[in-house]
Amino acid sequence: KSDTPKPPEEPKSRTLVRDNAILDEFDQSRDPELLVLYHHLRDRSFDGFNSSEYHAQMLRYYAGGVSVVTVVPRRIRDNNYLLVCLANKKQELNTLCELSFLCMRQFVGFSMLVKKRCFVCSKPDAPPCACQCACFCSKECASRGRDEHE
Repeated sequence: KSDTPKPPEEPKSRTLVRDNAILDEFDQSRDPELLVLYHHLRDRSFDGFNSSEYHAQMLRYYAGGVSVVTVVPRRIRDNNYLLVCLANKKQELNTLCELSFLCMRQFVGFSMLVKKRCFVCSKPDAPPCACQCACFCSKECASRGRDEHE
């Protein structure tokens, strides 16, 4: 055996490939229950949330030390979106976000692509609320969605 120390192992490299098929499918869906696109880091797959699931996930993120860093407007064809970018307080737990990459944005952390439509009645192009992470088309819809959203 040699006493020479082994050189450190090279980190496993990973090449991201931009494949717009998932964004096209999400954009073309008119299902009112398909409001948010996200990427499971654990099993490396994409999935969708409805309003309730999205709010529950945001609460889990907040409880786990993950918070919103920025919200970036995005557009696919004629549809407007919000790219909600979140990061863990522990920087070593953040990785290059595949969803952000697909949306032409480089971000280290977690992201969710949110359809910019009313979370209550699904009216398109609803303005974002004060938190910038959800949309409501009117005071009435904001009032109806408040309990779940806050």
